[in-house]
Parts: sequence; C-alpha cells; structure tokens
Amino acid sequence: MGFLPRRVCVFRASLINADVAEALAARHTLSVTLDSGFSRVCIETECLKLYSHLSKHRVPPTELGSIVSDILQLARGCLSCSFSFVKRSGNRVAHELAKLCSSFESLRVWMEEVPYGVSELYRLI
Repeated sequence: MGFLPRRVCVFRASLINADVAEALAARHTLSVTLDSGFSRVCIETECLKLYSHLSKHRVPPTELGSIVSDILQLARGCLSCSFSFVKRSGNRVAHELAKLCSSFESLRVWMEEVPYGVSELYRLI
C-alpha cells in the first residue's frame, strides 16, 4: 500500500485561537480524505491539547470540543484512523504550509505535488 501525502490549506478570516485552528484543519483534512475514497488515515498534529482529546476520545464542552466530536465522528467512517503528536520541529512542512495559507483566500488542495514555498523543506524529509 502506497503513501499519498495530502496538503490542504483553508484561509479563515476570523480570529480564532491556535488550538481551534489546528482542529478545524484536522477536521477539514479528514473530510477531504474520506471524500477522496481513502479509508486508512493518520492525522498528525503539533497541538498537544488536540492530540490528547482525540487519542483519549475526550470531548470537552467548548468550541474545541465540538470540533473534536466532529473529527471523532468522521474517524468512525475509516477502516483505520490514528492520531499522532508531532513536535513542531518535526513538522516543519505543516508549519510552513500553515503560514503560506494566509496568502490564499480560498481552499487549496495539493494531491501529489508540493506547494511552492515548502518544497525545499519537503525534500529534507
């Protein structure tokens, strides 16, 4: 079975905290991945709070909890769905992609290519 990296960028004009932004990105990515027909998924996050909630199936009564609930519901539609915590230093491509997203006004999805601006980092992996 091959590995198909997927990069998704969604610009949100509203001000939200980093935990909620990371959860929104994870929810959107999981939704796009399932819509594309993939059923074995690993979601990586550099947000320890999000990882903790997802891995323990804990849904706090907050805005973040609502998104965590959505992610867990989507994950039930997978044959296999795992969650991993990756330190920012080990997740530089995702971090740079998040910064790049601020220059876009609409959804961007890169399937088998690497967006300009992060390609040098991606080659280092």
